Amino acid sequence: SFCTLLVGGHPNMGRDALLWVAVWCAVAGVCAGMDPSLMVSKVILTDVPSFGLLTLPPLVNGERWPRVVNYTIQVGENGTSVSGSFNTTDNAWNAVLLHTLLLPKVSHVGHAHFTLRLDPFRKISTTESLVLPAFISILPVLLTPVFCLLSRHIIIGLLLSLWVCASFVYGDPGTAVWYKASNHPQFVRICDTYFVNAINSDIHSRIIIFLIVVSGVIAMLQKSGGAMAIGLALKKKAGTARRGQAMLLVLTSLLSLDDRTAIMIAGQSLGPALASIGVPQERVATIVHSIAVCLASILPMSTWTAIQVGFVSSQYESLDISTNPWIACMNTLPYRVLPLVTIYCVLLMVVTGRDMGRLEKRERERSAGGGTVGMSIVDDESMVSELPVNYYGVVSYDSNCLEPRSNVTPRIANAVVPLMIVLFGTPLGMWLGGLHSLQSVNQEIPSIYIPHVFGDCTAVNALIWSTMAAFGVMVILTQVQKILTIEEAVSAWIKGFQNSLQPFLIIICVWAIELAITDLHTADYLSHTFDSLQKDSVPVITFLFTCILSYVCGSAYASMGILFPVVVPFAAHLGREIVLGTHFSPDEDLLVKCMGAIMGGSVLGDLASPLSETTLLTSLATGCSLSAHTSAQLQFMLSLCFVCIVCCVIPVSFRWMAIWESILLTLSVIAVTLWLTGASSESEGYLIGLFRRHRIKAPLLSRRQGLTQDVEYASSGYDSNDEVASCN
Repeated sequence: SFCTLLVGGHPNMGRDALLWVAVWCAVAGVCAGMDPSLMVSKVILTDVPSFGLLTLPPLVNGERWPRVVNYTIQVGENGTSVSGSFNTTDNAWNAVLLHTLLLPKVSHVGHAHFTLRLDPFRKISTTESLVLPAFISILPVLLTPVFCLLSRHIIIGLLLSLWVCASFVYGDPGTAVWYKASNHPQFVRICDTYFVNAINSDIHSRIIIFLIVVSGVIAMLQKSGGAMAIGLALKKKAGTARRGQAMLLVLTSLLSLDDRTAIMIAGQSLGPALASIGVPQERVATIVHSIAVCLASILPMSTWTAIQVGFVSSQYESLDISTNPWIACMNTLPYRVLPLVTIYCVLLMVVTGRDMGRLEKRERERSAGGGTVGMSIVDDESMVSELPVNYYGVVSYDSNCLEPRSNVTPRIANAVVPLMIVLFGTPLGMWLGGLHSLQSVNQEIPSIYIPHVFGDCTAVNALIWSTMAAFGVMVILTQVQKILTIEEAVSAWIKGFQNSLQPFLIIICVWAIELAITDLHTADYLSHTFDSLQKDSVPVITFLFTCILSYVCGSAYASMGILFPVVVPFAAHLGREIVLGTHFSPDEDLLVKCMGAIMGGSVLGDLASPLSETTLLTSLATGCSLSAHTSAQLQFMLSLCFVCIVCCVIPVSFRWMAIWESILLTLSVIAVTLWLTGASSESEGYLIGLFRRHRIKAPLLSRRQGLTQDVEYASSGYDSNDEVASCN
C-alpha cells in the first residue's frame, strides 16, 4: 500500500516498486554480509609478531577479486601500521579466500583495536584483542612444577596452573574464574571453556573412549583369574634368584599394555616369592618399575601410545603437517634413548646379576650379611603412612576388588587370548582402516603399499577396535567357564575405570593446559626471543628441561602436555623459511628429534620422582620402603641420564654421529660401566675390587704422639700378610 501510494495509486506500478524494494533489501543484506573479516587471536604479546586470518567473501554474478589486493592494518587511530599485498588466486586461477596477514607490533598493555583497509575497494574491518606482557606467556611452564611441589599433588598443581593461565587470557583473576555479567550464570570458566574444548577435540574424544575400554580389559584380566594364572605359572619356575628375576621381567612385559596394572600385578604376584629366595626388594622394585613404565612408553599399542598420538596430532594439525601422527610417534622411537637404555640396563642386571649405584651397595650388604638387609616387607598401613602429604593416588588404586573368587580356577588362556587379540588386532585394524581410507578417495589398489596404508589410518580407532574385541571375547570366555555373569563383568569394568580415574583426570587437565598455553602464545614468544638460537641445540635443551620438569611434577603426561605446545611450534619455526602468505615446510627431522627428546625424557619423572603415582604403586606392590626405592631409582636413573646425554643426545643433535651409531656407543658404555663398577652376590665390580685390594692409607703424622702410623692395607676379607705380599 505504501509503494502504491508513492507511485500515484497505480496497483501494478506499486507491485513493481515493491519488487524493486525487496530486491534492493536483499542485495543490501548480501553485501552487508560480504564484508571481509579479520580474525586475530584473543591474546597477543607486546613486541612479538602476530598474525591475523583474513576471510574474503565470494563475489556474486561471476565477479572476481582483483588478482592482487593491497592492504593496510593499523593499531588504533594513530598507532603503528603494516602494509602489503596478497594474491586472491593461485596459479590455476582458483579463488583463494583465506589469507594470513602479519599484524603490526603492539608495545602497550591493554586492549588493541586493529583496522584493516583493502584497496581498491576501501573495504574496512575492525577487530579487538587483549595485549599482555610477553614474559607472562612463559609463566605456566615455570609455575606448574612450583605448584606441584607446593601442593605435593599433580592434579592440584595442574589446576592452579590452569587457573593462572585463564586469569591472563580472560582478564583479572576474579573474572578469569567467574562470569561477572548480570545476564550470565556463574559458571567456572576453566570448566566450561578449557575442559569442554579439550574433550571436544576429535582425537581426544577417541583417546577417552580407548582409555575407558582398555580399563575394562585390564580389569577382566584380573577378575577372570588370567593374570593370576600367569603369575602362578611363572612363580613355579622361579627356583633361583636369577630365574625368579627373569620370570618377573617376563610377567611385567606381558602386562605392559598399561604400566600401572603391570606394576601392581607383577609386584604382588612375584615380589614375596623373590624376597623369600634372597632377592632384595629394592631390586624387585627397580625391575618392575623400570620395565613397566619404559616398555609401555615405547610400545606401539599401549595407553601411553594413545596419549602420545593425541599430543602429536594436535600440534601437527595446528602446523598443517600431513604426516600421520602414529607414524610420527614411531619415527621418534630411536630418539627415545632413555627408556631404551633403561630396558637394556635392567636386562643386563638380570642376566649378569650385577647392580649399579645404591643397588650395588645393597647387594654387597646382602652378600656380607647373608640375607636381605634393611628390606623387610611392610604392610599396607605402614606404606600409606609414608606417602607424601595430600597425596591419595596410591590409595585410589584398589586391586582387592578385582581379585577372582576363591572357587575360580586360574587359566592362562583367560589372559593370553585377549592379549593376543590386542597384539594382532591393532595392526590388522590399522591396515583395514588405512585401506578403506585410500579406497574412499579412489586410490588404485596396485599402487597401494604398506607405508601408504599405515600412513593413512587412524591408530586410535584400531586400538579401540582391538580392545573392544578383546573385552567381548573375555566376556564370552567367562560366561562359558561360568566365572562371571554379565552384571559382574560390567561391574569389573566399572571398577577398572575407577582405578584409572586419577591418570584420566591428569590427562584432561594436561589437555586443558595445552590449550591455555596455545592461547598465551608461549611458542611465539620463544621463537621471537631465541630466533638466533642454533637449531641443533634445541633437542639437547629440550631433553634436559623435560627431565627436570617431569621429575618435579612427577608425571610424564604433565611434562609432555606442557612442552609439546611449546617446543614443537618453536622447533618448526627454527627449521622453516618464513614466506608471508605461503605454505611452509618445517624441518621434520628436527621435529622428530625434539618430540623424541620429550617422550624419552618424560619417563624420568615416572621412574624417579617421589610424587609419581607409579613410584608409590611400586612401593606398595613390592613391599619396598618408599624412601629406599626413591633413592635407589634416583641414583640409577641419573646415571643413565648422564650416559644418554653424553653418548647419544649431544652427538645426534649436533650431527656428529648417526642415531644408530650413538645408540650402540651408549649400550657399550652401559655394559662396560656395569662390568667395571657393578656388584653381584658372587663377585664385585672389577674397578671396585681392584680398589679394595690395593687401597693404601698414606702415612699420617700423629700430632699427639709425634709418631708415624703404620701403613695399613685394606684386606677386604683377605689376610693382611697375603695382601702385603700381593701388593709387593
